[in-house]
Amino acid sequence: MWDVFAVSTYGTVSLIFWYVGLMPDVATLRDKAESKTAKVIYGIMALGWRGSARHWHRYQSAYLLLAGLATPLVVSVHTVVSFDFTIGLPAGWHTTIFPPYFVAGAIYSGFAMVLTLAIPIRAFYGLEDFITHKHLENSAKILLATGLIVTYGYAMEAFMAWYSGDRFEWYMTSWRATGGYRLQYWLLILCNVVSVQFLWFKRLRRNVPLLFLISFIINLGMWMERYVIVVTSLVLLPKAWWPRGKTEKPAERAAWSSPVRKHWVRVAAVQSPVRGGMNQKAAAVGPHPVRPARALRLGAPGGGGRRHPPPAQEPLSQSSLLPGPDGLVLRPVGGAGASVQPLVAAA
Repeated sequence: MWDVFAVSTYGTVSLIFWYVGLMPDVATLRDKAESKTAKVIYGIMALGWRGSARHWHRYQSAYLLLAGLATPLVVSVHTVVSFDFTIGLPAGWHTTIFPPYFVAGAIYSGFAMVLTLAIPIRAFYGLEDFITHKHLENSAKILLATGLIVTYGYAMEAFMAWYSGDRFEWYMTSWRATGGYRLQYWLLILCNVVSVQFLWFKRLRRNVPLLFLISFIINLGMWMERYVIVVTSLVLLPKAWWPRGKTEKPAERAAWSSPVRKHWVRVAAVQSPVRGGMNQKAAAVGPHPVRPARALRLGAPGGGGRRHPPPAQEPLSQSSLLPGPDGLVLRPVGGAGASVQPLVAAA
């Protein structure tokens, strides 16, 4: 529901903002159109624009009002999108730095995209008198300011993963830099942190080809940031527990032998179909799934429910049992490659 209201409101205001800005240009197209159909279409879209002083006054007032509405929407919509990650349990997402970090990143990548599009259009259509060096330099300054905020976000994310003492967060942070996706991670740092440092110098800010190159690199880096945030955290989900021999990816081998695996075993033990006499409500309040804890013992004190003798279970062949992490004995549910559920927990 958060995304529905935030994104739809943001999209509506952005569309109106874009359309109002086009009205004088649409009126020009109406006046220069040769066919009757084009004149009618452009006339409807121009809403009776004639370019009078009263029209320009109302146009500027409406544009200023829409800009004022769009500014807090930029903050709200990207904050709401960041909540989709921060309320989740996966290591690498559950952090409070995401809301301001996402807002600064949106402005950062937005201005980079503006420069990526404006500079070629400026050169192709000869708009140097309209998009001046001052405009480009001011955009470069905003790029530098927001780039430093994003850099601070990267640094604080790594620092808090270490300082918090949460070994799952710290493992995820260190694994991003040294594990199977280290190339993508360091490419992200190179594009978003290192490249923007050239904009400290005025002579480089006024170098239009270099500014275009930097803006393109930043766009690449911001796309890589989304990739690193989403993919690296999802790689270490329970689906990557089971080794696949020669076809197994290095990231999955790391997940199989990592402490993050233990975290997800505990999450699965709490959220799996309940066995051993525990009810759904009692299972939902078991050990905290993020903080390190001892292996979950079903039906024991601290195991998330009352003491109940485990019901008689059907005999299981040795081939149907798989050794799981933390001493849990896991049994596949629904055939090969399906999910697993814990049967017994080691003391």
